Amino acid sequence: MIKQQGFTLIEVMVALLIVAVALAALSQTLAMFVNQQASLPERTYAGWIAQNRLTELQHSVGEEVELKSNTSLGGQEWQTEISLEPTPIPGMMRATVEVRLQGSEHLANRMVTVVGN
Repeated sequence: MIKQQGFTLIEVMVALLIVAVALAALSQTLAMFVNQQASLPERTYAGWIAQNRLTELQHSVGEEVELKSNTSLGGQEWQTEISLEPTPIPGMMRATVEVRLQGSEHLANRMVTVVGN
């Protein structure tokens, strides 16, 4: 009797299935990575704008604050919206700043802080 060497068709099909599943997972991971890298400048600019608005809010305690405003940065127009909510501590407010590109519904950044009255 001659002993045969090599892989059977079923072994080859199982190996191909494993490789196909691994490549599909890798493809999805790379797509998410590319999407995150593409939005990095937008998120960075939005973070700077949110920090500026929170600083303005903290320096204008006791004064009237514009809750919605537009800003230019990086050659783009940005919308900011501040919402103030009371906290259990008297005289303190929870401030949330949301930043998005002008006309976009996609939120680019959100920051939260606590400010005193």
